[in-house]
Amino acid sequence: MLKREAGFLRPGGGFAAWLQRPEGEQRVALFQYWKDRYHHPDLQSFLQLSHSIGSAWIKVAAAAAELEPILHPSQRGQLPARLHHHLVHFLAPLHVYQVAFRDGQDLVCRLTETGRNLLAGRPSTTPEPAGPAVYQFILQPTGELIAPRPVPLTVLWHLEMLAGLRQRGPALVYEVNRDTIYQALRAGLDNESLLDFLARHSRTGVPQNLAFEIAAWGRAYGQVYFQEACLLRCADPHLATQIKTGRRTARYVRGEVSPTALIIDRQDYEPLLQALLAEGLLPRPGIAASVPATERLPPVFPIV
Repeated sequence: MLKREAGFLRPGGGFAAWLQRPEGEQRVALFQYWKDRYHHPDLQSFLQLSHSIGSAWIKVAAAAAELEPILHPSQRGQLPARLHHHLVHFLAPLHVYQVAFRDGQDLVCRLTETGRNLLAGRPSTTPEPAGPAVYQFILQPTGELIAPRPVPLTVLWHLEMLAGLRQRGPALVYEVNRDTIYQALRAGLDNESLLDFLARHSRTGVPQNLAFEIAAWGRAYGQVYFQEACLLRCADPHLATQIKTGRRTARYVRGEVSPTALIIDRQDYEPLLQALLAEGLLPRPGIAASVPATERLPPVFPIV
């Protein structure tokens, strides 16, 4: 459903349809993926332990200490950190566990009814979490965004794309700023869809100052960009002019960076090569990796 492209995970063909599936089905699919991906004895033992305890709160450090004697020596001491990571970053967002920090430090958790059904391998009989027809978060003029848990997976997907997570707890606290909007634009979202999403889900609307800033960032996006090009180097300006005006070669010239360096598209290399030969020119074969050493500017040394 996802594909890696230019350093980003982008939705594949079936992803939009998957997001429209009931959230219960999404949870089952994602939890099964987690179990298959992280099928480690220590994590599976914790699942079995918490399932046997039921809905009571579990102190994660104490549970890890109980499980350590049955672990391989190389894994001992690592379990508390591993459990913290998987509970906070995956299982709690899936509403499999509730998590909290007792006295602000000790992580505690308990299985939800959804989690107990998933571990038992039976369909969830729990209705979707009650709430308004459209999930709502709070968006402040400063860009701070407060999303009470549980956050629907569709909303969570968009939040992770356009905002930066700052704090986890009973609510997720995000920040919307220029860098996060730039990240969303780079990932393929457009300015209009960003503002529509925020307006649809923000209980307080989109603050005017933030709407203006997002619109400005959207307009600025792409005003400068990198483009791969190829230079056709000529021995003298007269030869470059001949190529720029030649009947067979002019169509391939996109511009120039100097009187002897013409810009062409790399994909036009082969047809331009044939056109140059037809004009009676004999270019060197291939494309040089960089400017020849003899044509580079001399190095500049500090004056002593």
